[in-house]
Amino acid sequence: MDKEAIKQVVLEQERHQKNSDVGIERKQLEQVNSLIPLAHVIIVIGVRRCGKSTLMRQILKKNYAEEVYFVDFEDERFVGFTTQDFNLLYEVLIELYGLKQVFFFDEVQNIENWELFIRRLHREKNKVFITGSNASLLSSELSTRLTGRHIVVELLPFSFKEYLQFHQVTYHDKSFIVTQEKAILKRYFNEFVEHGGMPEYLEHKNPLVLQNVYENILYKDVIVRYEVKEIKAIRELTLDLLSNIGAPLSYTKLKNKLNLGSVNTVKNYIHYLENAYLIFTLDRFSFSVSQQTLLQKKVYAVDTGLVKQIAFHFSKKQGRYLENIVYLELKR
Repeated sequence: MDKEAIKQVVLEQERHQKNSDVGIERKQLEQVNSLIPLAHVIIVIGVRRCGKSTLMRQILKKNYAEEVYFVDFEDERFVGFTTQDFNLLYEVLIELYGLKQVFFFDEVQNIENWELFIRRLHREKNKVFITGSNASLLSSELSTRLTGRHIVVELLPFSFKEYLQFHQVTYHDKSFIVTQEKAILKRYFNEFVEHGGMPEYLEHKNPLVLQNVYENILYKDVIVRYEVKEIKAIRELTLDLLSNIGAPLSYTKLKNKLNLGSVNTVKNYIHYLENAYLIFTLDRFSFSVSQQTLLQKKVYAVDTGLVKQIAFHFSKKQGRYLENIVYLELKR
């Protein structure tokens, strides 16, 4: 990539960064703040548009003021950026802002061999923060290349408590909730089940936002990343899984229903969707490990609002949406 082109992207991103809202304070902010004194790379991962970049801005504002470099690799102008361009980027950052020791990189996993540059920065005693939308950031290969010197923080869409904060709803301790407050909380909880906790969608309430998020996850984080050839098949599988959250999962039934080649194909596709944080699978409990592997798993979605917009749903499935919310709360 041309050095001047990199400079223009960095300058425009800085202007956008300064004008961006830091949003409501996320629960994970306190967790990340406690990790800052450690000499580790901090990686924040989660589904697209769940608020990772906003959390980064909150960390920046609370701890570093103007002492940081911030680069968003999700920017389409970085298409064509290669491993060799990291040195050019570093030169640009120093020329524009002087020498600093704190780096914030958004979606840096889009660049091949990015971890080599991160390792160099870490070795030179810099503090590095990374966001990513794929569980490949948890891979053993990454751990090897960063020599285990990284800590991962997972971020989900808003919890119900954060949803209330977003809507500026206050309430007393649960043991002192009066009838009026209880009615208000019930109304907001019903809305939470319906709309979910994706910050950008809650701001605009435009269904196109969630549809766009879904398409980006499926295309960029699954189809392109894993070079999936059977696009129609994985779309049908994803829709089926989201339409049956909380239901027992049968690989064989899915293979037959969707006419997929083998059970392994089904398992691989589900693994890709899990890595993209679109769905989660949960084993049934058993004291016997061998027995547990034979029992059917259950599937849950990252956000009920996204399910309501994308999948087939019926009123009789309301209990499964509640089950999904409980699962996400326990996962937090």
